[in-house]
Parts: sequence; structure tokens; C-alpha cells
Amino acid sequence: MPKYGKDPEAIRRLTPEQFRITQQAGTEMPGSGEYVHNEEPGIYVDVVSGEPLFASTDKYDSGSGWPSFTRPIEPAYVNELRDASHGMVRTEVRSTHGDSHLGHVFPDGHATAAACATASTRRRCGSSTATKWKPRATAPTWTRWRHPMAEERALLAGGCFWGVQHLLHRTEGIVSTRVGYSGGNTQNATYRHHGFHAEAVEIFFDPERISFRRILEFFFQIHDPTTRNRQGNDVGTSYRSAIFYTSEEQKRVAQDTIADVEASGLWPGKVVTEVAPAGEFWEAEPEHQDYLLKHPDGYNCHFVRPDWKLPRRAGSPRPAHERSPPGPAMKNLFDPLQVGKLRLPNRIVMAPLTRNRAPGAIPTALMAEYYAQRASAGLIISEATSITHQGQGYADVPGVYGTEQLDGWKHVTQAVHARGGRIFCQLFHVGRISHVELQPEGRAPVAPSAIAAKAKTYLIRDGAGSFVATSEPRALDAAEIPGIVRDFRHAARNAIGAGFDGVEVHGANGYLLDQFLKTGANQRRDDHGGSIGNRARFLLEVMREVCEEVGSDRVGLRLSPVATANDLVDEDAQPLFDHVARQLAPLGLAYLHLVEGSPGGPREVEGTPSTTRRCGAPGAMRVPPAPGW
Repeated sequence: MPKYGKDPEAIRRLTPEQFRITQQAGTEMPGSGEYVHNEEPGIYVDVVSGEPLFASTDKYDSGSGWPSFTRPIEPAYVNELRDASHGMVRTEVRSTHGDSHLGHVFPDGHATAAACATASTRRRCGSSTATKWKPRATAPTWTRWRHPMAEERALLAGGCFWGVQHLLHRTEGIVSTRVGYSGGNTQNATYRHHGFHAEAVEIFFDPERISFRRILEFFFQIHDPTTRNRQGNDVGTSYRSAIFYTSEEQKRVAQDTIADVEASGLWPGKVVTEVAPAGEFWEAEPEHQDYLLKHPDGYNCHFVRPDWKLPRRAGSPRPAHERSPPGPAMKNLFDPLQVGKLRLPNRIVMAPLTRNRAPGAIPTALMAEYYAQRASAGLIISEATSITHQGQGYADVPGVYGTEQLDGWKHVTQAVHARGGRIFCQLFHVGRISHVELQPEGRAPVAPSAIAAKAKTYLIRDGAGSFVATSEPRALDAAEIPGIVRDFRHAARNAIGAGFDGVEVHGANGYLLDQFLKTGANQRRDDHGGSIGNRARFLLEVMREVCEEVGSDRVGLRLSPVATANDLVDEDAQPLFDHVARQLAPLGLAYLHLVEGSPGGPREVEGTPSTTRRCGAPGAMRVPPAPGW
């Protein structure tokens, strides 16, 4: 994924009107935008960051006076945030990397902000002023912009392309669709002049989420493949059934699927679906793209037949998506697992804790014995380890920033490796969950904002341990934040140097990274507060630096989307962690460690979605929450 950002120089170049719209959440006057009536093919990019936002193929005239689109080019580049300003609750739309205000989302009907993009029954509103239009130069460039996440392409024809696209684009695993003309010889085909071309739907899909076979099964479920040159009331070669394959594997799957359809008897006649190599695809006019999204009551002769399930012929080859994947499939907890650079001998992972067994923050011989005794686990994640003195929050918690600390950790890692084990170091900065007695020179703990936590920490006074209330924190100055990012990077380097196999960044349970993420502790008004993109910025800066330092295949991250540990909540965690997950994906972390529910509390937190269901990523390793912190 290309790199985009909030370029200060680009902000300085903004006109007063562009600055008012993008930086001060202003509203563009309807009908005044230069792109309202623009019908030229191209893309619309953020005026600050240059990230692609919308494509002309998804643009239509909503009659609102603002440019309207059915969807963004890439959902990861557009954020939807809760906005309770002006005495109403709305959903604000902002660009992800440029953090430019684009407008609001409203129920379909009256749009009162700048430019509208309709998705299903909602209007997503942006602004001509917040975007720049870039013309389509070449087809390959266009394809890269239109399908940045696509992995495999397919072309299907099954009658009027309006209905086929409408049903296919909602299918899980299909990344994008567009309608056009294919299968004939007419150049520069149009709706009025396309010769022998069929009305076709171009599909880009993720083969890890849906197979070509499954797409074809659904295709035969939504159209009649036994009527030649006809679907419903539509008659002619434009409406023929066809599969235009893009590879020999697609051809084989198509032929096998057709044979299974004929053998099933689900359709009364012989299948007449054409199977031919994919030729040129001529994109249809904008008014035909996502037609039934724009006109829900429009003409449609396609529907899903609910009881239609295709059996496989006896002796027919198994579809590719049902064949065993490379390597052994998991049968039990003791199967091996690849996690980043490490090949774990089993899937048992020792979850991290916060322990108070390191006097002076220095690991001891007892700790080496403790971890060595657990070396048979597939992976050990160490106790929480402070990246700096400022990051200390509990008495006798180890650190990874001093020479004696690193020497102590070397004894631990050597003991684990001698037993054949693997161990990651969990890195944390507690932020406001600390006490002045634990801080350098008795200073106040730091936090995103000067908001005290109703929480306790652990102190040892005169040899006796006790829990005491955390101290009032001070808000970090903006100039201090890059230094803490560097501290995480330096700590990761130290951990690898001390013999750890990798590091886990602790972004959960109410500590500093979590404090920046959530509104309960972050009330900043700068680049690290306010919008979801701003609040996630610190975490993402840390993760990029740590990955660059030690390699992303040695880095894990712990998050707790719905946990209320250490008096920390967020007013709307779902879109926050949706954004975080999307931004983390390009980093290629070794794993994502998610806390389900709240540490020391119930797995399901009332009023919140399931952590696993909404935030789990394919291939991510999940570790059960440990008791305590």
C-alpha cells in the first residue's frame, strides 16, 4: 500500500476555502464545487495527502448539488467517525492519512453537507474542495487504483448486468465489481453500440476468502444457465450466459462446475453457458455502474434461489478451495504453527502478566528459573517490561533500558533457549497508571491529557507492599511524543540484543498506547487527539518504528478493544479498532494478541461487540487474557 500522510507543506498550500473545509470541518455551498458535473474518467484524491478516495466509475448525479459516489476506492482510506456537534449526532467522514474533513453520512434522503456518496441506504458526504481530480491516463494505472486489494480477476455474463452486479458485489470475499461489455469484437463498446459483446461483470476477489468455484456456484444460483441468449424478459446475445476465464485453472473450475450443475438436475434443461478465454473488457458508462444501489426499485430479473445447493458428481475432482492447504492442517493443540520468523512446536502460548519479582527493575536468577520451567510452551510472552524509567508503573517490575537489566534478561533468555524454548519480551509504558514515587525525581506520571485514572498501583514502602491510588498525571507536550516513540524502538533493539526472539508491544489494558487510543483518557486538540485517525497515530508511529528496527516478523501487538481496565473506556470502540486493524495490516506483524472482554473480568462486556468476531484478523494469533492486569 502506498504511503500517504498529513503533509505540512500541502496544508500551507491550501487556499482559504480548502483550509476551512478540510481543517476546520466547514461546509461547501451546494452547487459550487468544480466537480459536481465532472463526468470525465479518473479518480478523486485527498487535497492534503494525495490518497485515492473515489473513482469516476462510482460517481452519479444525486440531485443534491454535491458530487455523489456509491463507495470509496478503498475503505481503508476513508474513516467514519461519530460527531455530536451542533446539537445532533452525525457520522463524520475523514480521509485516513490526510485526516481531512470530507463531510458526513446521513440516512438516504436529505443531505446537508458537502458532497454525497451513497452506500446502500445511506449518503456519505464529502467535498469537492477537499479533493483533487486526476484523469485516467492508462488502463493499467486505472486498474491499480480501482482495485488496490484485488488478487484475482474474473469475468461473468448472466443477463442484464445490473442485477448480476448487485448480487455479486455483496458477496463476502469479492473486493470490487464493475459492469461492462466483453466477449465480442467491437472496439470502444458502449451500451448503444456493443455488437456481439455480452453484458458482463468484472470481479476482483480475494481467493483466501472465497474461491472461484464458490463464486460460480452462486452465479448459477442467481441466473438461469439453460436459456440461450435470454434472461427473464431480456432477449439477445447481450444477455447470454458466459464465463470468460482468465487462467487455465479458471477454465478447469468452470468446466467442472458446469458438469456438476448438469448432473444435479437443479436446472431442468441443458446448461448453455459459454466458456471462453477473457478478451477485452469495455467499461460501461457511469450511469450503469451500481445501478440498483442508485435505483433500488429499478428493473431486475435476478434473485437468489434459497434452496439451490450444488452437489458434486461422484468421482469429480475436489474444488481447489476444498483441497488441503500446503502443510498439515491443525488437528489439535500440539500441532506446530508458524508465527512470523518462529516455527512454534505447539499452539500453547504463555500469556504475559505484570509481575513484581525484579528488585530495582533488574531480572533475577529466580526469573530465569521461572521462565525455563515453562520453555515447553510454543511461545512465552514475558511479563510486562518497562521501556524507560518514566514508563514504570509498579514496584519491582523489570525494565529493558539499563545495562544491568539487559544482563539479567540475557540469563533469562539463555535459560529458556537451553530448554528449547522461545520467548518474546512484552514492552510497555504505563502512562498515567503510576505514582510519583516510581517516577524519575518524583515527577508526575505522563498521559495524553491531564485526566487522573480511578485506579491503583503497587508500591513497596519499608519492605511492605501495598496498593495505592495512582498520581495525578500531566499531559505530554507534543514535542515529547517523538521521544517516547524512539524509546519503544530503542527498547525493542535492547530486547533483541538481550536474546529475546521477538517483542510484543503492549497497547492494551489502559496503559499509555491504549490511553492515546481511547476518548476516556485522550482529550487532546492536536495531531494526536480528536479524530480516530489522530488518536491512533501514536500507536501506529510506535509500531512502524519497532517493525523497522527489528523486523515486523519479530513483532506482536496486544490490544484490548472493549476492556475497561485501569478506568479506561472509549465512547465508540468499534470504528476505532476497525481503523487500527486496517492500518496495521500492511505492517505484516507476526501476530495480533487480543484481550477478549476485560482482564480479571467477564469475557463478554455488556453493550460491546465480541472482540474475536469484529477485530480478529485471518492468521492472527489470539492469546486468552491473563488474570490480573
